[in-house]
Amino acid sequence: MEIGVSQRRCVYWIAIVLMIEANGVTPIPAALGSAEAAPLLSAGLTAFSALQHAQPGDSVGVVGIGGMGHLAVQIAAKRGCVVTAISSKADKEEAARELGASHFLLDTNVPKAEAASLDFILFCSRKVDTSLLNRLLAPEGTACFVPGSAAAAVELDMRVMARKGQKVVTAAGGGRRDMDAFMRFATAQGVRACVETTPISEVNEGIAMLRGNEVQFCVVIES
Repeated sequence: MEIGVSQRRCVYWIAIVLMIEANGVTPIPAALGSAEAAPLLSAGLTAFSALQHAQPGDSVGVVGIGGMGHLAVQIAAKRGCVVTAISSKADKEEAARELGASHFLLDTNVPKAEAASLDFILFCSRKVDTSLLNRLLAPEGTACFVPGSAAAAVELDMRVMARKGQKVVTAAGGGRRDMDAFMRFATAQGVRACVETTPISEVNEGIAMLRGNEVQFCVVIES
């Protein structure tokens, strides 16, 4: 069975057998199942690439503790950063702390004591509240946006940011070398995706769960 779907120049395949040149693939460590590895090679790789802009010891904020955010919290913590998880949902706090966050903030209730406390902010949420950047980013700090964050255009006051020496960067995924490096890092450091699985026969239900915001972190369709 082989099904191809072309959408906006991206091609997605579901196949029993697929032949690809060896230099275009990344080995999956034996310790990881396919369901665990899939989010790592997508959202996880993007978060890993973004967090190369942060340094060990930095105070790092992760906005949005979902599919990408829960991996970003782990990666940042394992790289030696002090992580603040920022969410619109109070019930994310326990999981965020278990994943490695030292602090947790609700995006609607940022204490004055936290003002300008973050060296780096990674936006993983599709709803970007730029007031978080204005309130939390330290002078000479960096704000990072990735594919999937910011469902709509984001307006930033560059005059204020310039006066503070703040920077804006973006990060996409990565190539095979980046994948290899991340898989080695994830295996050595114990970075794991928290997944829910659903059989391919119930793919529509799985998509509905995502759209209905009924998935805590990730859902993986298994054949």
